[in-house]
Amino acid sequence: MSKSKEQKEQARVEYPTTSASFNIPTQQGMVTAIDAFCEKHSMGESTFSKRLNGDPNFMREMRGGRDLRLSMVHKIFKFMKSYGAVR
Repeated sequence: MSKSKEQKEQARVEYPTTSASFNIPTQQGMVTAIDAFCEKHSMGESTFSKRLNGDPNFMREMRGGRDLRLSMVHKIFKFMKSYGAVR
């Protein structure tokens, strides 16, 4: 069974060619978002770091250029979203 031309056009996916098209935050964007979160919840960055992943130096290292995997970016946003929901 062959797909019609219209079905093929609907199924075709256009993939973004830049990270901006995906809305992936920059390193500085992540630091800014975390700083805003910590300020909103009166939380120090080492407390944030410990609650996020048990590493009190996480934010200091991130400010120093520590690279983040996409899975960590997801974990950070998931933590901030769930923290806001339970407070």
